[in-house]
Amino acid sequence: MSIKTVSIGLLVSLGLSAAAFAAPVKSGAGPSLTGGTFIDFEGQAQGDATSLYTGVGVTFSALAGLPVIDNDPFSFGYAANSGVGVLSINTAPAGITMTFAAAQSFVEFFLSDTAPLGDYTVSAFDSSDTLLESVGLSLAELSGDSSFWLGFDRASADIVRISIVPTSSIDAFAVDDLRFGASAVPIPASWALAGLGLAVLGVQRRRSRG
Repeated sequence: MSIKTVSIGLLVSLGLSAAAFAAPVKSGAGPSLTGGTFIDFEGQAQGDATSLYTGVGVTFSALAGLPVIDNDPFSFGYAANSGVGVLSINTAPAGITMTFAAAQSFVEFFLSDTAPLGDYTVSAFDSSDTLLESVGLSLAELSGDSSFWLGFDRASADIVRISIVPTSSIDAFAVDDLRFGASAVPIPASWALAGLGLAVLGVQRRRSRG
């Protein structure tokens, strides 16, 4: 096998790797994504939120009980960060699932737990219920009345379900400022590099024949 063939293989592999995965979104400073559909959970009556937003492409469910709109600003201490209305669950075992009507390439939301009892795991799944990516939020990170924006920004529209699960089955929490969408993703730098490499090798090959 020639060095040229190996180089092409490495460049293409690098491009495929970059196109398939992206770093999860995790920020304590504020949201990092824009565009798509935005839900702030404001202006809704307190109560069952399961089907409130099916019209914009997302349905909520809970591990137990119902996902609810919570308009009590004292439950989680979230008002200073994101208004009054939030999506919540306080029925054991705690946990919320978001299921999208169409596959999404990015999802981001605000998670608040001002009395944390453990860690959190946020996971993204595709239409076959295969795990795509996960991002964790530790008890240490949440201590001190901290809140985080969490999610995923992927190279292709393949996110169909998001699960938010705390390690403590009785850990109540609030979700707000949900943003999701499916958008065209610019060609990764590694793909551009692969294309450049192929072009250079093509020129060299033509010269060697000349």
